[in-house]
Amino acid sequence: MLRTAILVLCCLASACTSFKSDSNVFVSSTPAGAEIWLDDEPTGMTTPAMVEIGGFFAGDHDITLKLAGYEPETRRLRKHGTARTSRWGDGADENLLGWTWPFWWTLGEWFVPFELSHRYTPHEVHAVLYEEGKAPFRASEDQ
Repeated sequence: MLRTAILVLCCLASACTSFKSDSNVFVSSTPAGAEIWLDDEPTGMTTPAMVEIGGFFAGDHDITLKLAGYEPETRRLRKHGTARTSRWGDGADENLLGWTWPFWWTLGEWFVPFELSHRYTPHEVHAVLYEEGKAPFRASEDQ
């Protein structure tokens, strides 16, 4: 009897969680050949390149491009994430006969995220590098 109760509880409360990640960012520069740094760490790659950001639970990142004789350029990558349960994701919550709870929903799917996904924006980064001392005016961070 106890085994049956535990089995029924596990079936009702279980839920599957899927992780989707789109963490590749294409990085290019004019002129090409700039070193790509991610969060002040060298990646060992030069532009143009597809950079794998990685880290499903990481946050925003900075990409800096460095080339000898040119001013470094930094761009911010913002992470956008989504979490949803199958109740809201598969469209099955349509109001049928006033109230629904299809047999394929488990209790866990009502409360535990069914899908977690993220991607970084911008998905493509391009920077124009200016020779040292010839960069256009930029507002200082003090102002």
